[in-house]
Amino acid sequence: MTPRLVALLAVFNDARYLAGWLDRVGSQVDAVVALDDGSTDASRELLRAAPCVTRLLTVDPAEKVGWNEPLNRERLVRAGQELKGEWFIAFDADERPERRLWERMPQLLADADRHGIDVLDFALREVWDEPDHYRSDGLWGLKRKAAVFRNLGDDHEFDPAQWHGEWYPMQCHGTDRIQKVDFDLYHLKMLHADDRRARMERYQSVDPDAEYQSVGYDYLCDESGLQLTKITRDRAY
Repeated sequence: MTPRLVALLAVFNDARYLAGWLDRVGSQVDAVVALDDGSTDASRELLRAAPCVTRLLTVDPAEKVGWNEPLNRERLVRAGQELKGEWFIAFDADERPERRLWERMPQLLADADRHGIDVLDFALREVWDEPDHYRSDGLWGLKRKAAVFRNLGDDHEFDPAQWHGEWYPMQCHGTDRIQKVDFDLYHLKMLHADDRRARMERYQSVDPDAEYQSVGYDYLCDESGLQLTKITRDRAY
């Protein structure tokens, strides 16, 4: 049977998030295509043992050279296309959607089919200090991720951006083929101050001139004007 919804997942030393992802995301889709990008923790073993993982692509840690986001995205999309998935979902290992999304997903996709929508765009919430709060001041309240997109087959135009690139087909960018949906996607890797600093330092090292993000990366640890919003029970992840 042709899978309706295929999850695409690239991981690198994400073992601490994988059990939760496999439970909250992997169990809700028809198939999972995962790529382990040379992990040295238990990520690969967890993915191999997961019944929901239909296909696992790997990079040998001994042969890994740098961090190639565009290649990883293309490998995963191509593998998903080989499965003939109708829609792809790109929630990272450290991302969780609202629980209520899954009961609404069939209707969302049916509506997208009916209205010619190819990409669903979610509010991205950075969970901050407490698991039930996210940061909402300034640009933090404006973040989004277009994380569910239609399989366009060979017509898929890939984003070449080295960092912070998009998963969805680039011919949809800036068009009415992208639809904002009223669902939150929670990012867990900003929960702790140590993780926020590690993320800032990682991107400063690979993009020192902020070529791929004009705002730079210092803001990831700047708590000026900090405002937190509590996650209500009806929008929990």
